[in-house]
Amino acid sequence: MEAYAIPLLPGWLLLSIAGLFWNDYQKLNRNYLLLGSGLGLLIPFVNGFVTRDWMWTTLSKGEYYVFSVDASWLVIGISGLLICRYYLQKKETVQKTLRNNEGLTDFIEERTPILHRISETKL
Repeated sequence: MEAYAIPLLPGWLLLSIAGLFWNDYQKLNRNYLLLGSGLGLLIPFVNGFVTRDWMWTTLSKGEYYVFSVDASWLVIGISGLLICRYYLQKKETVQKTLRNNEGLTDFIEERTPILHRISETKL
């Protein structure tokens, strides 16, 4: 058995322990998405270093299955980083605006009395 094939601790256990220290769900999702995207971007490069089957060589050799796996991981990693960059940043700025502008939150509560009553009821 090769040395790099034996993990010291399972990855899910490390991520679960790390997730215990992030109390905010938004930060937890952002950090897991960043971590997953970074690891997804590393897969084609690690495959190229270990097997010497780089994306451009597999495409030129006609090994479309290997190329499609590497290209899929590259797309997944890039799309995850783009989601972190644009989608999650917008949510943080909206929440900061709502927290800083008390008049706006009062206006939202006045405009939606039904939702305000629902949130006050106990289930």
